[in-house]
Amino acid sequence: MCRIYQNQKGKVRYNFTCQLTLGGITKRVSLGTKDKSLAFSYKPDIERFELATRRDPDLTNLYWKKFYSLIGREDLIEIERAKNDPLFLDHFESWINQKYKMNLVCKNTYDTYLNCLDNLQYVFNRKHYLSDFSQDKYDELYGIWVDQGYKPATISIRARIIKAYFNWCLKRGILKVFPFPIDKVKIPERSPRFLYPDQFEKICNNANPIGEHYFRFLRLTGLRRFEVGCMERIDRNGKSWLRIVGKGNKERFVKLPKSAEIHYDVIKANPRVPNTLTQYFISASRKANVKARLHDLRHTFAFTQVAKGVSLFELQMMLGHSKSDTTMIYLKTDPDMLMDLVDNKSKLVDDSRVFA
Repeated sequence: MCRIYQNQKGKVRYNFTCQLTLGGITKRVSLGTKDKSLAFSYKPDIERFELATRRDPDLTNLYWKKFYSLIGREDLIEIERAKNDPLFLDHFESWINQKYKMNLVCKNTYDTYLNCLDNLQYVFNRKHYLSDFSQDKYDELYGIWVDQGYKPATISIRARIIKAYFNWCLKRGILKVFPFPIDKVKIPERSPRFLYPDQFEKICNNANPIGEHYFRFLRLTGLRRFEVGCMERIDRNGKSWLRIVGKGNKERFVKLPKSAEIHYDVIKANPRVPNTLTQYFISASRKANVKARLHDLRHTFAFTQVAKGVSLFELQMMLGHSKSDTTMIYLKTDPDMLMDLVDNKSKLVDDSRVFA
Protein backbone atom coordinates (compact mmCIF):
# COMPACT_ATOMS: atom_id res chain seq x y z
CA MET A 1 0.00 0.00 0.00
CA CYS A 2 1.09 3.59 -0.53
CA ARG A 3 2.95 5.57 2.11
CA ILE A 4 2.58 9.34 2.56
CA TYR A 5 5.10 11.27 4.62
CA GLN A 6 6.62 14.74 4.98
CA ASN A 7 10.30 15.37 4.53
CA GLN A 8 11.91 17.45 7.27
CA LYS A 9 15.42 18.64 8.04
CA GLY A 10 15.81 20.35 11.39
CA LYS A 11 12.94 22.79 11.65
CA VAL A 12 12.51 23.07 7.90
CA ARG A 13 9.55 21.12 6.56
CA TYR A 14 9.17 20.23 2.95
CA ASN A 15 6.27 19.07 0.81
CA PHE A 16 4.59 15.72 1.45
CA THR A 17 5.87 12.77 -0.59
CA CYS A 18 4.01 9.65 -1.69
CA GLN A 19 5.71 6.29 -2.14
CA LEU A 20 3.47 4.10 -4.29
CA THR A 21 3.65 1.01 -6.50
CA LEU A 22 1.65 0.77 -9.72
CA GLY A 23 2.06 -2.29 -11.91
CA GLY A 24 5.19 -3.39 -10.06
CA ILE A 25 6.86 0.01 -10.55
CA THR A 26 7.66 1.81 -7.28
CA LYS A 27 8.26 5.56 -7.23
CA ARG A 28 8.55 8.41 -4.75
CA VAL A 29 6.67 11.46 -5.97
CA SER A 30 6.35 14.86 -4.32
CA LEU A 31 2.68 15.79 -3.79
CA GLY A 32 3.54 19.47 -4.13
CA THR A 33 1.85 20.50 -0.86
CA LYS A 34 2.65 20.99 2.84
CA ASP A 35 -1.03 20.63 3.72
CA LYS A 36 -1.32 17.36 5.64
CA SER A 37 -5.08 16.96 5.23
CA LEU A 38 -4.85 17.53 1.48
CA ALA A 39 -1.95 15.10 1.13
CA PHE A 40 -3.73 12.30 2.99
CA SER A 41 -6.97 12.94 1.10
CA TYR A 42 -5.24 11.44 -1.94
CA LYS A 43 -4.54 8.14 -0.18
CA PRO A 44 -7.87 6.29 -0.83
CA ASP A 45 -7.68 6.96 -4.57
CA ILE A 46 -3.98 6.03 -4.76
CA GLU A 47 -4.62 2.73 -2.96
CA ARG A 48 -7.45 2.04 -5.40
CA PHE A 49 -5.05 2.67 -8.29
CA GLU A 50 -2.50 0.26 -6.76
CA LEU A 51 -5.15 -2.46 -6.39
CA ALA A 52 -6.33 -2.00 -9.99
CA THR A 53 -2.83 -2.38 -11.42
CA ARG A 54 -2.16 -5.49 -9.31
CA ARG A 55 -5.27 -7.05 -10.85
CA ASP A 56 -4.42 -5.89 -14.39
CA PRO A 57 -0.81 -4.75 -15.02
CA ASP A 58 -1.77 -3.71 -18.56
CA LEU A 59 -3.53 -0.71 -17.00
CA THR A 60 -0.31 0.57 -15.40
CA ASN A 61 0.26 3.49 -17.78
CA LEU A 62 -3.37 4.57 -17.48
CA TYR A 63 -3.26 4.69 -13.68
CA TRP A 64 0.07 6.52 -13.60
CA LYS A 65 -1.65 9.21 -15.68
CA LYS A 66 -4.60 9.20 -13.29
CA PHE A 67 -2.26 9.55 -10.32
CA TYR A 68 -0.44 12.55 -11.79
CA SER A 69 -3.78 14.15 -12.68
CA LEU A 70 -5.08 13.51 -9.13
CA ILE A 71 -2.22 15.43 -7.49
CA GLY A 72 -2.27 18.16 -10.15
CA ARG A 73 1.11 17.23 -11.67
CA GLU A 74 0.14 16.58 -15.30
CA ASP A 75 3.51 18.07 -16.27
CA LEU A 76 5.16 14.91 -14.96
CA ILE A 77 3.24 12.82 -17.50
CA GLU A 78 5.21 14.30 -20.41
CA ILE A 79 8.48 14.19 -18.44
CA GLU A 80 8.01 10.49 -17.65
CA ARG A 81 6.92 9.72 -21.17
CA ALA A 82 9.96 11.44 -22.66
CA LYS A 83 12.21 9.12 -20.62
CA ASN A 84 10.57 5.88 -21.74
CA ASP A 85 8.75 6.85 -24.93
CA PRO A 86 10.75 9.32 -27.07
CA LEU A 87 9.36 11.44 -29.86
CA PHE A 88 9.53 9.02 -32.77
CA LEU A 89 10.85 11.05 -35.72
CA ASP A 90 13.40 12.94 -33.60
CA HIS A 91 14.63 9.69 -32.07
CA PHE A 92 14.77 7.90 -35.43
CA GLU A 93 16.75 10.79 -36.95
CA SER A 94 19.12 10.80 -33.97
CA TRP A 95 19.69 7.05 -34.47
CA ILE A 96 20.55 7.59 -38.14
CA ASN A 97 23.00 10.38 -37.38
CA GLN A 98 24.65 8.37 -34.62
CA LYS A 99 25.26 5.41 -36.96
CA TYR A 100 26.82 7.72 -39.54
CA LYS A 101 29.03 9.58 -37.04
CA MET A 102 30.29 6.26 -35.68
CA ASN A 103 31.15 5.13 -39.25
CA LEU A 104 28.73 2.22 -39.00
CA VAL A 105 27.21 3.11 -42.37
CA CYS A 106 28.66 4.68 -45.51
CA LYS A 107 27.36 7.86 -47.15
CA ASN A 108 25.11 6.01 -49.61
CA THR A 109 23.54 3.91 -46.85
CA TYR A 110 23.11 7.06 -44.76
CA ASP A 111 21.24 8.68 -47.67
CA THR A 112 18.99 5.60 -47.88
CA TYR A 113 18.21 5.92 -44.17
CA LEU A 114 17.35 9.60 -44.64
CA ASN A 115 15.09 8.66 -47.54
CA CYS A 116 13.29 6.22 -45.21
CA LEU A 117 12.89 9.08 -42.71
CA ASP A 118 11.25 11.17 -45.46
CA ASN A 119 8.80 8.31 -46.07
CA LEU A 120 7.94 8.17 -42.36
CA GLN A 121 6.94 11.82 -42.41
CA TYR A 122 3.98 10.93 -44.61
CA VAL A 123 2.60 8.95 -41.65
CA PHE A 124 3.97 10.72 -38.56
CA ASN A 125 4.54 14.29 -37.42
CA ARG A 126 7.05 15.57 -34.88
CA LYS A 127 4.55 15.19 -32.02
CA HIS A 128 4.14 11.43 -32.41
CA TYR A 129 5.83 9.16 -29.85
CA LEU A 130 7.53 5.82 -30.42
CA SER A 131 4.54 4.05 -28.89
CA ASP A 132 2.38 5.55 -31.68
CA PHE A 133 4.17 3.31 -34.20
CA SER A 134 1.63 0.52 -34.49
CA GLN A 135 0.90 -2.25 -36.96
CA ASP A 136 -1.73 -0.01 -38.58
CA LYS A 137 0.84 2.76 -39.02
CA TYR A 138 3.32 0.32 -40.57
CA ASP A 139 0.63 -0.93 -42.98
CA GLU A 140 -0.04 2.70 -43.94
CA LEU A 141 3.68 3.26 -44.51
CA TYR A 142 3.90 0.09 -46.61
CA GLY A 143 1.04 1.38 -48.75
CA ILE A 144 2.95 4.62 -49.35
CA TRP A 145 6.00 2.65 -50.50
CA VAL A 146 3.82 0.76 -52.98
CA ASP A 147 2.06 3.95 -54.17
CA GLN A 148 5.43 5.58 -54.81
CA GLY A 149 6.32 2.72 -57.13
CA TYR A 150 9.05 1.13 -54.99
CA LYS A 151 10.09 -2.32 -56.16
CA PRO A 152 9.99 -5.26 -53.71
CA ALA A 153 13.76 -5.13 -53.19
CA THR A 154 13.58 -1.42 -52.29
CA ILE A 155 10.65 -2.02 -49.91
CA SER A 156 12.65 -4.83 -48.32
CA ILE A 157 15.53 -2.43 -47.62
CA ARG A 158 13.15 0.12 -46.03
CA ALA A 159 11.53 -2.60 -43.89
CA ARG A 160 14.96 -3.80 -42.68
CA ILE A 161 15.81 -0.23 -41.65
CA ILE A 162 12.69 -0.03 -39.47
CA LYS A 163 13.48 -3.44 -38.00
CA ALA A 164 17.09 -2.42 -37.25
CA TYR A 165 15.83 0.68 -35.43
CA PHE A 166 13.47 -1.40 -33.27
CA ASN A 167 16.29 -3.83 -32.43
CA TRP A 168 18.47 -0.89 -31.41
CA CYS A 169 15.68 0.35 -29.11
CA LEU A 170 15.32 -3.14 -27.60
CA LYS A 171 19.03 -3.38 -26.78
CA ARG A 172 18.87 -0.06 -24.93
CA GLY A 173 15.73 -0.88 -22.99
CA ILE A 174 13.65 1.79 -24.76
CA LEU A 175 11.36 -1.02 -25.93
CA LYS A 176 10.55 -4.06 -23.79
CA VAL A 177 9.30 -6.21 -26.69
CA PHE A 178 9.26 -5.97 -30.45
CA PRO A 179 6.09 -3.94 -31.17
CA PHE A 180 4.90 -6.10 -34.09
CA PRO A 181 6.43 -8.52 -36.59
CA ILE A 182 7.98 -7.10 -39.75
CA ASP A 183 7.77 -9.93 -42.24
CA LYS A 184 10.41 -10.37 -44.90
CA VAL A 185 9.25 -8.88 -48.17
CA LYS A 186 8.87 -11.57 -50.79
CA ILE A 187 11.03 -10.64 -53.76
CA PRO A 188 10.07 -12.40 -57.01
CA GLU A 189 12.64 -14.66 -58.61
CA ARG A 190 14.55 -12.98 -61.39
CA SER A 191 16.10 -14.54 -64.46
CA PRO A 192 19.92 -14.60 -64.70
CA ARG A 193 21.29 -11.11 -65.20
CA PHE A 194 24.28 -11.87 -67.41
CA LEU A 195 25.27 -9.82 -70.44
CA TYR A 196 26.76 -11.73 -73.36
CA PRO A 197 29.80 -10.01 -74.93
CA ASP A 198 27.88 -9.10 -78.10
CA GLN A 199 25.06 -7.52 -76.01
CA PHE A 200 27.57 -5.55 -73.99
CA GLU A 201 29.31 -4.27 -77.17
CA LYS A 202 25.96 -3.11 -78.57
CA ILE A 203 25.36 -1.08 -75.42
CA CYS A 204 28.86 0.40 -75.51
CA ASN A 205 28.42 1.34 -79.18
CA ASN A 206 25.33 3.35 -78.24
CA ALA A 207 26.82 5.01 -75.15
CA ASN A 208 28.37 8.45 -74.85
CA PRO A 209 32.22 8.38 -74.58
CA ILE A 210 32.37 8.93 -70.82
CA GLY A 211 29.61 6.40 -70.17
CA GLU A 212 31.42 3.76 -72.23
CA HIS A 213 34.54 4.12 -70.08
CA TYR A 214 32.45 3.62 -66.93
CA PHE A 215 30.62 0.59 -68.36
CA ARG A 216 33.82 -1.19 -69.45
CA PHE A 217 35.50 -0.42 -66.13
CA LEU A 218 32.57 -1.81 -64.09
CA ARG A 219 32.49 -4.99 -66.20
CA LEU A 220 36.23 -5.51 -65.73
CA THR A 221 36.31 -4.86 -61.96
CA GLY A 222 32.85 -5.82 -60.61
CA LEU A 223 32.52 -2.63 -58.57
CA ARG A 224 29.16 -1.28 -57.46
CA ARG A 225 28.21 1.96 -59.18
CA PHE A 226 28.83 4.14 -56.10
CA GLU A 227 32.21 2.52 -55.43
CA VAL A 228 33.84 4.21 -58.42
CA GLY A 229 33.73 7.36 -56.32
CA CYS A 230 35.25 5.58 -53.28
CA MET A 231 38.33 4.01 -54.83
CA GLU A 232 42.01 4.81 -55.14
CA ARG A 233 44.80 3.17 -57.10
CA ILE A 234 47.70 1.57 -55.26
CA ASP A 235 50.81 0.28 -57.08
CA ARG A 236 52.71 -2.48 -55.31
CA ASN A 237 55.47 -4.79 -56.64
CA GLY A 238 54.80 -3.74 -60.22
CA LYS A 239 51.06 -4.51 -59.96
CA SER A 240 48.14 -2.14 -59.67
CA TRP A 241 45.36 -2.55 -57.10
CA LEU A 242 42.17 -0.69 -56.24
CA ARG A 243 41.52 0.17 -52.60
CA ILE A 244 37.72 0.35 -52.31
CA VAL A 245 35.52 1.51 -49.46
CA GLY A 246 32.25 -0.34 -50.00
CA LYS A 247 29.04 -0.95 -48.11
CA GLY A 248 29.21 -0.30 -44.38
CA ASN A 249 32.60 1.38 -44.90
CA LYS A 250 34.17 -2.05 -45.43
CA GLU A 251 37.56 -1.89 -47.13
CA ARG A 252 38.69 -4.34 -49.79
CA PHE A 253 41.35 -4.59 -52.49
CA VAL A 254 40.71 -5.60 -56.10
CA LYS A 255 43.38 -6.14 -58.72
CA LEU A 256 43.22 -3.50 -61.46
CA PRO A 257 43.51 -5.24 -64.86
CA LYS A 258 45.83 -3.65 -67.39
CA SER A 259 42.92 -3.23 -69.79
CA ALA A 260 41.02 -1.23 -67.15
CA GLU A 261 43.76 1.34 -66.48
CA ILE A 262 42.72 3.66 -69.32
CA HIS A 263 39.14 3.62 -68.04
CA TYR A 264 40.32 4.34 -64.50
CA ASP A 265 42.17 7.46 -65.66
CA VAL A 266 39.13 8.77 -67.57
CA ILE A 267 36.81 8.07 -64.62
CA LYS A 268 39.05 9.94 -62.19
CA ALA A 269 39.17 12.89 -64.60
CA ASN A 270 35.41 12.82 -65.20
CA PRO A 271 33.56 11.97 -61.96
CA ARG A 272 29.86 11.17 -62.22
CA VAL A 273 27.26 10.54 -59.51
CA PRO A 274 25.67 7.04 -59.39
CA ASN A 275 22.27 8.16 -60.71
CA THR A 276 23.89 9.74 -63.76
CA LEU A 277 25.62 6.45 -64.55
CA THR A 278 22.30 4.64 -64.34
CA GLN A 279 20.71 7.13 -66.73
CA TYR A 280 23.62 6.72 -69.14
CA PHE A 281 23.16 2.94 -69.11
CA ILE A 282 19.36 3.06 -69.49
CA SER A 283 19.71 5.35 -72.51
CA ALA A 284 22.40 3.22 -74.17
CA SER A 285 20.50 -0.05 -73.52
CA ARG A 286 17.31 1.31 -75.07
CA LYS A 287 19.17 2.50 -78.16
CA ALA A 288 20.83 -0.92 -78.43
CA ASN A 289 17.49 -2.68 -77.89
CA VAL A 290 19.04 -4.71 -75.07
CA LYS A 291 17.10 -5.30 -71.85
CA ALA A 292 19.65 -4.77 -69.08
CA ARG A 293 20.48 -2.88 -65.88
CA LEU A 294 23.72 -1.22 -64.86
CA HIS A 295 24.08 -3.68 -61.96
CA ASP A 296 24.10 -6.50 -64.52
CA LEU A 297 27.73 -5.59 -65.22
CA ARG A 298 28.60 -6.70 -61.68
CA HIS A 299 26.77 -10.00 -62.23
CA THR A 300 28.57 -10.43 -65.53
CA PHE A 301 31.93 -9.85 -63.85
CA ALA A 302 31.12 -12.44 -61.17
CA PHE A 303 30.11 -15.12 -63.67
CA THR A 304 33.09 -14.55 -65.96
CA GLN A 305 35.51 -14.83 -63.02
CA VAL A 306 34.14 -18.23 -62.04
CA ALA A 307 34.19 -19.33 -65.69
CA LYS A 308 37.89 -18.45 -65.70
CA GLY A 309 38.51 -20.66 -62.66
CA VAL A 310 38.43 -18.13 -59.80
CA SER A 311 37.31 -19.82 -56.57
CA LEU A 312 34.09 -18.87 -54.77
CA PHE A 313 36.10 -17.59 -51.78
CA GLU A 314 38.25 -15.34 -54.00
CA LEU A 315 35.15 -14.03 -55.77
CA GLN A 316 33.48 -13.31 -52.44
CA MET A 317 36.47 -11.17 -51.43
CA MET A 318 36.55 -9.41 -54.81
CA LEU A 319 32.86 -8.52 -54.62
CA GLY A 320 33.06 -7.47 -50.97
CA HIS A 321 30.37 -9.86 -49.69
CA SER A 322 30.31 -10.82 -46.01
CA LYS A 323 28.55 -14.13 -46.82
CA SER A 324 29.18 -16.63 -49.58
CA ASP A 325 25.40 -17.12 -49.93
CA THR A 326 25.18 -13.59 -51.33
CA THR A 327 27.93 -14.37 -53.83
CA MET A 328 26.07 -17.49 -55.00
CA ILE A 329 23.09 -15.34 -56.04
CA TYR A 330 25.38 -13.78 -58.66
CA LEU A 331 26.11 -17.16 -60.23
CA LYS A 332 22.63 -18.24 -61.28
CA THR A 333 22.45 -19.61 -64.81
CA ASP A 334 19.78 -20.79 -67.19
CA PRO A 335 20.17 -23.95 -69.35
CA ASP A 336 21.18 -21.97 -72.45
CA MET A 337 23.95 -20.15 -70.61
CA LEU A 338 25.24 -23.41 -69.16
CA MET A 339 25.34 -25.08 -72.58
CA ASP A 340 27.10 -22.06 -74.09
CA LEU A 341 29.70 -22.17 -71.35
CA VAL A 342 30.41 -25.87 -71.89
CA ASP A 343 30.25 -25.62 -75.70
CA ASN A 344 32.39 -22.51 -76.16
CA LYS A 345 33.52 -20.53 -73.14
CA SER A 346 34.45 -17.51 -75.27
CA LYS A 347 30.75 -16.93 -76.01
CA LEU A 348 30.35 -15.81 -72.39
CA VAL A 349 33.83 -14.80 -71.31
CA ASP A 350 35.15 -12.86 -74.30
CA ASP A 351 36.66 -9.81 -72.59
CA SER A 352 39.78 -9.80 -74.74
CA ARG A 353 38.59 -6.87 -76.84
CA VAL A 354 40.75 -3.84 -76.17
CA PHE A 355 39.16 -0.41 -75.90
CA ALA A 356 40.29 1.81 -78.72
